[in-house]
Amino acid sequence: MRTFAILPILAQLAAVAAFSPSLSTRTTLASTTTSALQMAKQEDDENFMKWARAARYATDEDTVVELPRPLGLVLNQDPAGNVYVETVAPKGNAARTGKVREK
Repeated sequence: MRTFAILPILAQLAAVAAFSPSLSTRTTLASTTTSALQMAKQEDDENFMKWARAARYATDEDTVVELPRPLGLVLNQDPAGNVYVETVAPKGNAARTGKVREK
């Protein structure tokens, strides 16, 4: 009879042991290293800007207009990727030059 009384206690201990940490667990520490953020050098930035400007070019069919900023324009783009002037601000730089008109 005593063996039957011990069995429920052993069953409860086994259930509790399933939720407790194992005795053979390893503790590992993660090592972290830090490094300084390196920003692009000024000359690299200028070279990139030159490259980006060279990638944008106008063909013989395009109209090129250079205006001082702020432009005083509202630009829009059609589905083909062409940019056009949607609105010219009446007192903006574009209106003063007379080189730009609304589409």
